[in-house]
Amino acid sequence: MTILNERPAAPGHTLIKWLGYSLCVLTALLVIVSIGRQNDGLNIVLLAAPAVIFAILLLAPQAFVMTTRGKQVRMLNVFMALPILVMVGTSFGAGVLDVKAAFVPAALCAAITLLLGLGLAARRLPGSLAAGLIFFGLYGAAYGYGAMILADTRLDHAEGQSFESQVVQRYVGGGRSTTYHLVLAPWGPVTRQDNAGVPRALYDQTQLGQMVCVTLHPGLLRMPWRSIAACPAA
Repeated sequence: MTILNERPAAPGHTLIKWLGYSLCVLTALLVIVSIGRQNDGLNIVLLAAPAVIFAILLLAPQAFVMTTRGKQVRMLNVFMALPILVMVGTSFGAGVLDVKAAFVPAALCAAITLLLGLGLAARRLPGSLAAGLIFFGLYGAAYGYGAMILADTRLDHAEGQSFESQVVQRYVGGGRSTTYHLVLAPWGPVTRQDNAGVPRALYDQTQLGQMVCVTLHPGLLRMPWRSIAACPAA
């Protein structure tokens, strides 16, 4: 399926369109490059950016249209969801031990975006109302989930509890991007083997049977998460 961008419905939409797309690209890139960096100001901006992008969508949904070449179906351009998709993707490697608490803000944000979309942009949506509302609902759910985990881990500066664990397996994952994993023996509150995605540098410097240091962080929003590092030399 080939996706084509339609011309905006009004000349003023051109500026809004490129502002929205530029903000999407910049936010997605910053979410990735800021991984592991303690910069509260930047992370707060990244938490707010998807809300700004959503406000731009509500302001001028006609500026963000895509059309499928085959059936000529018009809809909101899914590219506008790029930042929250990247945010959710990075949350999988954030080390949160139990993500169930993030389901509540996901549901709440989905309800809010649905109501805002229905009340402020329903009559101006490209294509069908149902497709637009599905987009808004999924946007809100992904944002609520990803933002909860990003805030919990990146804005958490509390002192963590240290443990040691043995590496029982190492493997490299494939797909569109290469990922590196260490499988750890049970440690602290984790009573089963712990499969953790790690940076390549840490993967390369560890071997089977080696001990690594695991820090259990309380989480800003009380969702405990863990970070892994090589143990200091004795």
